[in-house]
Amino acid sequence: MRQRILFYQADDPAQLEQIRTETPGLRSALWSAESTVGRMRYDFSFPGPRIVWGQQRLVREPTFRAFVDKIMESASLTTPTDELATWDAALDAERGGAATTPR
Repeated sequence: MRQRILFYQADDPAQLEQIRTETPGLRSALWSAESTVGRMRYDFSFPGPRIVWGQQRLVREPTFRAFVDKIMESASLTTPTDELATWDAALDAERGGAATTPR
């Protein structure tokens, strides 16, 4: 679902501009198209967002499709990992190595 929201937000420049101008802290130079593209590139490094985009792309305006396709092509696909195991290991490390997560 998160990926679907990402595409809808990025596909509505007026909404993005409204969020940017009405939200304190987002009026700075840190808020830019570059941060949105960077986030999309990161998301496209995983298989799920690629699949979601493949299912949605034909209902998008051609210029937007080309824009997102270019971002996806520039993203390196990561090797699938066990995200729960990665999370558990990071949580254990934050807790000082005490394995308190039920397995």
